[in-house]
Amino acid sequence: LYRLYRRVGVFLARHVVFISDGADWIRTVNEELLDSSKVTYILDLYHVLEYLCDAVKAIAPNRQRRQELVEHYQSMLRKGRVRQLIEELSPHRHDHEAVEACCRYFTNNVDRMKYDRYTAHGLQTGSGAVEGACKHVVATRMKKTGACRNKMGADAVLAARCLIHNNEFVDYLDWRMAKSAA
Repeated sequence: LYRLYRRVGVFLARHVVFISDGADWIRTVNEELLDSSKVTYILDLYHVLEYLCDAVKAIAPNRQRRQELVEHYQSMLRKGRVRQLIEELSPHRHDHEAVEACCRYFTNNVDRMKYDRYTAHGLQTGSGAVEGACKHVVATRMKKTGACRNKMGADAVLAARCLIHNNEFVDYLDWRMAKSAA
């Protein structure tokens, strides 16, 4: 990770943003490498909405009521009112495991859910662009009709595609040539 950060210029950046599912290891690893004052961690909105929708399904049997609640809660998220949202969900915590899981997830990640501030600064709040890139680089190649390969072959194809899409293929070839010559 250190080498990757150095190669792509993360250490020179004035500010770095990580969009993730909230896994603690992401913050832990990056705090060892980066000055925490120049890092923003954002909880991927898609993961937030998964938890929220599961909680709403548990507390609202009526489809119309579920839609109203989801819209209301999404509005609260966009306005940065996460603690208020947790308070509104809390009376249902002990009745529904999905609500308990949602409240726990939000409480553990409230500092990564400042969506009003993120959008005001022009930051993304979801990992859709990365997911799309993975789909483009990985899935479209690996799922082609007749594409049949073992794990080693698949790993090699994916490594080459990543090098190509990151404009690093020539550097890789130079490295291989130098290694072969040695």
